[in-house]
Amino acid sequence: MNSYNDGSLGPGKPGLGPFYELESSSPALALAPAGQYTHVHRTFHFQGTEAALDPLARAALHAGLADLASTFGR
Repeated sequence: MNSYNDGSLGPGKPGLGPFYELESSSPALALAPAGQYTHVHRTFHFQGTEAALDPLARAALHAGLADLASTFGR
């Protein structure tokens, strides 16, 4: 999984806009000729107060929002 957040294109240059991007890649597979594999990616966007979102973060990420903010910055 890769994630990206908008950032500056260089010193004094603006960013590309307010966005956050998530990418997922399927595993590298050695498929037989005509072989197939299906990769499914789902993205969910939640909005709410920190108090409302903290239980979701704990359930999905096994870390609270305060832990994430101190690790990754705000």
